[in-house]
Amino acid sequence: MFPLFSKGRKALFCVALVAMGYCIFEPFILLMIVRHTSWLSSIPSRTAVLRAGQVGRLAEGIIIEALQSQDMVVQIIACRLLRNRKTKAAVNQLGYLITSPNRVVRKEATAALEAITGHKYSQLDFTGKNRKAAEELIKEILSRDPDIRKYARKRMAKIGLPAVSVLVASLENLRPEEAPSSTAWLLEALAGFGYGYPPSLIVPYIERQDADIRLGAEKALKAQGDVVVPHLLPYLDTRRFWAFKSAVNVLAEVRPNIAARHLADKLVNKTTASDTRRANFYRALGRLKSPEGLYALTVGAEFESEPRLRLAAVEALGKISHPKVVPALMRAVRDEDKDVRQAAIEGLYKHGSPEAHKVLTDQYLSKDLNRNDLQKIDNLLRGAGLSSDGEKQ
Repeated sequence: MFPLFSKGRKALFCVALVAMGYCIFEPFILLMIVRHTSWLSSIPSRTAVLRAGQVGRLAEGIIIEALQSQDMVVQIIACRLLRNRKTKAAVNQLGYLITSPNRVVRKEATAALEAITGHKYSQLDFTGKNRKAAEELIKEILSRDPDIRKYARKRMAKIGLPAVSVLVASLENLRPEEAPSSTAWLLEALAGFGYGYPPSLIVPYIERQDADIRLGAEKALKAQGDVVVPHLLPYLDTRRFWAFKSAVNVLAEVRPNIAARHLADKLVNKTTASDTRRANFYRALGRLKSPEGLYALTVGAEFESEPRLRLAAVEALGKISHPKVVPALMRAVRDEDKDVRQAAIEGLYKHGSPEAHKVLTDQYLSKDLNRNDLQKIDNLLRGAGLSSDGEKQ
C-alpha cells in the first residue's frame, strides 16, 4: 500500500495550494498596495490597479483613466477588463481609442465597444471612403451659413466614428490665429456625438475669452457625461472667472452634487478669503441647485459680515427647491440690508410651496416690516392669486 500523501504528492499539493491562494487573493493584495502608496503615476502600479479592478467597482474609474496611458500594454489590459465588465461609462474613451494608430489597441478597443454597446464597430472604415466623406464635410462644417452647418452635422452623424476622428484632427490642427468661430463650430459638431474624443482635448477651450468657443466646449463636455468630472473639478478653484463659470455650467448638468460639495467645503472652512470669490461660489451653488450646498448657503445668508455676500447667498437659496430653504429665507426677511430682504421675499415667492406663501402672509399681517417690503409682499401674493390674508382671490 502506498501512503496517502507521498513526499512528491505533498510537494505538488502545497504548490497547488499556494498557486490557488495567489490567484484568489492577488487582486485584493494589489489593490491594498496601490491604495496605500503614491505610485499611481507609474506603469507597474497602473497595471496592478487594472488587475485589482477585477475585485469590484472600486477601481472602475482608474481603469477608465488608464485608457489614456501612453503604455500600450496598460491600454490593452484596460480594454479587456472593461469588455468583461461591460462598463458603459467607458464608451467615450474607447471610442477615441478605436482610432488609435496601433493596430492591437484598435482591435481591443473595438472588441470592448462591441461587447458594451452591442453595435458592430469592426466594420467601420477609418481610412477609406468614410473618412474621405467626412473630410469633405469639414468645409461645410466651417461654413458661415447656419443651415449648411446644420445639414453637414446631420450627414456627419451618419458617418459615425470616422467623422469624429476627422473632427478631432481638424480641431488639433487649427491655428490659434484662425477665426474663433471655426473652433466654436468644430466643437459644436463634436457635441453632436458625445464620444470618440478625450475630455482633455476639450477642457482647455473653456479658458478662451471668446464666448462662442466656451459655449461650444460646454456642449461637447456635457455630451460626454460623467467622464469629464475629474477634468473640471480643478477649475472650481481657478481665479479665471470665465473658466470657473463654464466648469460650473457643465457640472450643473453632469454631477451637480459633487461640485456643490466641493464649493460648500471651501465656503464653510473659509479657505477662500476673497469676497469676490466667495460671492462667485455662492452664485455657483445657486446655479448647481443641489441640496449639498444648503448648509453653506444658510450659514452665509445669516453670518456673512458683508451685505453683498449675504445677498449672493440669499439669491442662491431662492433658486433651490427644498423644504430647508424656507426657514433660512424667513430669517433673511429680517436682515438689516434692504436688498437682502427683497431677495429673501422674492425667494420665498419663487419657492412656490404653501409653507413659503404662509411665511409671506404672516410677515405681511405682522406689519413689522417697512412699507416698501410690505408692498413687495402684497404685490407678489396678488400675482400668485392670493390676497394679503392668504385666502384665494
